[in-house]
Amino acid sequence: MNEEAKKKNKELIEKSKQVVREAFEKFNPIKCAITWTGGKDSTTNLWIIRQVCIEENINLPQVITIDEGDAFPEITDFLVTISKKWNIDLKWLCNFDMLKSCHWGMISK
Repeated sequence: MNEEAKKKNKELIEKSKQVVREAFEKFNPIKCAITWTGGKDSTTNLWIIRQVCIEENINLPQVITIDEGDAFPEITDFLVTISKKWNIDLKWLCNFDMLKSCHWGMISK
């Protein structure tokens, strides 16, 4: 990555951090939650929020993932690995009644 691109990325990260700080001024982080799918966008979002929490010495809001029953094993592994690496208490949510009503797991591939 060239120096101009690095500078632009750094500026965008700082703008994003400022948005998070403003949100934390309006909403108590303890009463908030962050959804994390393990995809690039939500992982970047989580990283930025985590950086603000570290810099401001505040607790990271609750981090949740919603298991819809169709995640790739690599995504599940990624969520577990990064949760441990970043010391995140990830809450795994799943609506088993909904999955059962859709006959999830009963369809042969």
